[in-house]
Amino acid sequence: MAAEVQSADSSEQVIPSRRKESVSEVFMPKDTLDQPCDVVLMVKDGKEFKAHRRVLSESSPFFETLLNSDIKETQEGVVRLEMFTESVMATALQFIYTGDVQILDEDNTRDLMAVADYLFLDKLKLLAEGVLVQTLNISNCISTYYFAERYQCENLLSSTTKFFVANFSSVYAESREDVLNMSSKEIEMWISSDDVDVSAEEDVFKIILAWIDHDRSRRRRYFDELFRHVRLVYVSRDFLRHDIVTNELVQDNGSCLTMAKDAINLLDSKNFERLSVPPRKTLEIPAIVVNAGGNVLCYFPHDNSWCRLGEIPTLFTTTNQGFITCSKFDPCGGQLYLTVQERSHYRPKSLKQVTYNLYSNRCVLLPSVEEPRRYLQRTFVRNGDEMYALMSEPCVMDHLLNWRFSGCRRLGRVSDVFQTEQNCSKRKHTSYLTKYKPESNSWEDISSFDYLDLRQDFCIVAKDNFVYFIGGIEWSGNECTFLADVDRYDVSKNEWDKLPDIQIARKWAHGAAVNEKIYIAGGVFKGSTVPESYQCEMYDETISEWQFIASFRIGHGKFGSLLAVDGELYASCTITNFRESPMKYSVKIVSYNPEENKWDTKTEVTARRATRPFARFGSMRIFKGFFNIRPVDEAFPSDGSPPGACTTQHSLTSKKPDRKCFIM
Repeated sequence: MAAEVQSADSSEQVIPSRRKESVSEVFMPKDTLDQPCDVVLMVKDGKEFKAHRRVLSESSPFFETLLNSDIKETQEGVVRLEMFTESVMATALQFIYTGDVQILDEDNTRDLMAVADYLFLDKLKLLAEGVLVQTLNISNCISTYYFAERYQCENLLSSTTKFFVANFSSVYAESREDVLNMSSKEIEMWISSDDVDVSAEEDVFKIILAWIDHDRSRRRRYFDELFRHVRLVYVSRDFLRHDIVTNELVQDNGSCLTMAKDAINLLDSKNFERLSVPPRKTLEIPAIVVNAGGNVLCYFPHDNSWCRLGEIPTLFTTTNQGFITCSKFDPCGGQLYLTVQERSHYRPKSLKQVTYNLYSNRCVLLPSVEEPRRYLQRTFVRNGDEMYALMSEPCVMDHLLNWRFSGCRRLGRVSDVFQTEQNCSKRKHTSYLTKYKPESNSWEDISSFDYLDLRQDFCIVAKDNFVYFIGGIEWSGNECTFLADVDRYDVSKNEWDKLPDIQIARKWAHGAAVNEKIYIAGGVFKGSTVPESYQCEMYDETISEWQFIASFRIGHGKFGSLLAVDGELYASCTITNFRESPMKYSVKIVSYNPEENKWDTKTEVTARRATRPFARFGSMRIFKGFFNIRPVDEAFPSDGSPPGACTTQHSLTSKKPDRKCFIM
């Protein structure tokens, strides 16, 4: 099928006689009375094209140098390009004269790329690159990779590399001989990638053996450097003992044998707190992490299965020792982070942070980070592995207390805050966007702005380079105004822009970004408490408009959150029924079906009430191989277990889960 592409500046007229030609005809430059053809291009089989020296020189640095110099071609008016065929030269000339090209097939595109590269026709080369990217498939990606290398096509090389690693298993099955004929450096590049597509880490070891056996006598010496890219801790223990440790190449290499035995010892110890390498991304699966009263569980939507990971000590989920905490853990970079701010007499002080490692079932209390008396408003995660905190001037907290406690003068210890309105309410207040750096346990200022001023209780949704601030409230004296405003901040450009308002002004809404759309649900509307019916809205970036979508009811309960899970939208909530059983509550997870515009219940399970009757939810990707997956009805106790207990065993601990807490 022909692919027709038009250049960005195809309307530019280089000479008056230039006109659009039908792309269905073989293009030939035409003589005109005022501008006759004055140069001949001779190609393969003696075929000739007449052309205009001026047009060629203006379009191609190759022709400009050649035709404006004192060489034989200039004097004769004949340029020999006998390495190119008639059809491909006609296509190149058509682009030079009209800006239009007709690309018939993949081979034609590659020939055109060769001409464009030789003649320095950069725009034509980019257009041909784009067509080759569109035609990438399992069968041609290896040859396209080498072609892109040869002609130094950066975009094509990048796209081909991504396609190759994303489809490595299929490419290997389709073109096994081509893969096994690659160099050691090329094999090393593929198997070292986090993104390489394999069904199990064992496949990487098998591919290394197959590559070496393809020419064993010459390739044996590369085994050591290739073996180091096998992420042994993610290989099953049985495969390590029976296939890797006993392998001849491993046995003959002391360092490789030691690595394999160390991996076995680590799997036996189940101490996964500090893994040297992450799992391949293709071996991670989407999960919804639930912090249910200190019990940490995972729900796997694709399998409709549950797994109990461990327990977070009460120390980290309740108010303790003068600092206020919450039970919201942010999934980031494979761990859960709880960030809180120590406060003394309602004054913000240092930040405290707890991390929970899902694989090792360990909580770590990190050293406090002294902040310059800023008020922590919110933490959020962008792109799955970048955690941010939105902070404000300390007096913002005084404003909040003023609004909250106005008319309640008996709180003598906060009596000074009632003067705040008079002191600084007429100026705009500064907010600070800071990014967490886990390697140094520090927060780095990214930007500051007064755009939000004293706006509170908005929904934050992070997507790509953007942070959306949706809804919220503003106070004027004792009057509270619910907002429908939507503002978007570009982190990379430090720029704000205003988006259309949401259709219902609300505070405390929940939001998520899924497939180029922003979703919000729930929250509190003017004059309401937490509603039973959660009205949902969707922002479509292609039409820049908010639309209502199907709502759902949760009855007597509390909305947990909206979650983006592997390109799908989920909502979670906890449901209580104190009349039926005051010691139980249900965890419910529903998914949104955009084609039918409805919500489907994925799972609903009952949990024993612990210190809190509500659960907290987050989405992340985890390596499922470390966990013992149990049926959904076993994720929570159905017997007479004490409140907060969970009978499901965690595969990384003994029968009685160990509550591990470390303070650094």
